[in-house]
This record gives sequence, structure tokens and C-alpha cells, in this order.
Amino acid sequence: MDKLEAFLYLFSDSFMGSIILPPHIPLVFKTMLHFGGFNPLLMVMVATAGSAVGCLANWGLGRLLLHCGKQEFLSSASQEFNKAIVIFNRYGSWLLLFSFVPVFGIAVMLMTGLCRLSIMRFMLLVMISNCLYYGFLFAMYKGIL
Repeated sequence: MDKLEAFLYLFSDSFMGSIILPPHIPLVFKTMLHFGGFNPLLMVMVATAGSAVGCLANWGLGRLLLHCGKQEFLSSASQEFNKAIVIFNRYGSWLLLFSFVPVFGIAVMLMTGLCRLSIMRFMLLVMISNCLYYGFLFAMYKGIL
């Protein structure tokens, strides 16, 4: 297997782990660390990018739910729903820093799409979260932490 193929596997593994699937174990990332010969910074960047694209798919699904939901519950005219959006966008968006956590992270990402969180803020928090997660995995594996 050449290096490009390994990085493509890493990207797809990170992507699949971030969309609505069973809990994710970063198998390809850990395997690449174990066998070595790969640039660790590039590994973290590729895994973060793959995971961010998967997170973006979840955000988009949340936006889709906004348009497909029952009108009386998710109506833009509903005061309760608008209050919930304001509160979640003010405080709840910081939960995206835990978007790497299986199941919990997916629920938060769907909620951010549903609450119309801006895509720039979403991507910034998701990229920070996933970069720290994969950096932490690397540091733990190498015995730095």
C-alpha cells in the first residue's frame, strides 16, 4: 500500500466516524501510527479534514430537518423555538468542542444545524475539536502525555 492510499483510508475512516454510524474508533489513524513511516502532522491534518467533512454532513442534515419538520413545532414563527435557537447559539455551540465524542457529538452537530448556527462558527469549533482530538491520540500513542 502506498502512502496516498493510506491517507485516503485515513480520510474516509475519519469521515465515516463523524457521520451517523455506530461509535467510531479511529482504527486507521492508530494503525498508521503503529506502523510508522507517515508524517504525523499530515496524519492529524487529513484525519481532521475527513472528520470535519463528516461533521458538515451532520450539520446539513440538521438544516434539512429544519425544513422537513412539523410546521407547528419547528415553525420560524414559534416563539419557543426561536428562544431555544438564541439560547443554543449563545451557549450550546461551545458543545461542539466535544464533537469527537461518539453519539453525543452527532446529536450536538444535528442540533447546531437545526438551530441555524452559522457555518463559519460551526466549522471553526469542529476543526479545533477534531484537531485537538487527533493530536491528543498522537501524543498518547507516542508517550508524550
